[in-house]
Amino acid sequence: WSSDVALPILSFFTFFMVKIAIDAMTIESGIEILVDAVLSSMDKYNDLDCVFVGDKDHEILKYLKNNRIEIIDAKEVINPNDSLRKIFKKINNENSSTGITAKIVNEGYAQSGVSFGNTKGVSLAVYKHLKPIDLIEKSPLAVKLPSQKGTKMTYSIRSEEHTSELQSH
Repeated sequence: WSSDVALPILSFFTFFMVKIAIDAMTIESGIEILVDAVLSSMDKYNDLDCVFVGDKDHEILKYLKNNRIEIIDAKEVINPNDSLRKIFKKINNENSSTGITAKIVNEGYAQSGVSFGNTKGVSLAVYKHLKPIDLIEKSPLAVKLPSQKGTKMTYSIRSEEHTSELQSH
């Protein structure tokens, strides 16, 4: 990952809301890239506020001082190789960054949540806290990625993957 990829993903959400909750403990390429992308987005969009959900004592998060940035402490991370049983336990203990991110979106504290984490963990957190409509069989996942031909949206619904071209913003 680089901030060139993360910035368009975060920027996409600014068309719809003011505050974004960001799972700051699950990005595999390092929190530095995530923080760089968030700060770049905040420079570009003055009405964007961000809530990082992660270890408030992390060497990078603890130095973020801005009236538009908040840190909510979370000590538990859902790792890419965690078993389903372990993920359930982490989501249910109410201290995982992924679970807290979904919870504060459900409570209306943030208008959207972003996690680059374990897909099973994100799906379970969404089902637990956001309680989708009964007819939804599988959570849709979407990623907006820049490409040489403009911006593309890749999404997965019911195990089928689709790609659609969008105009660059």
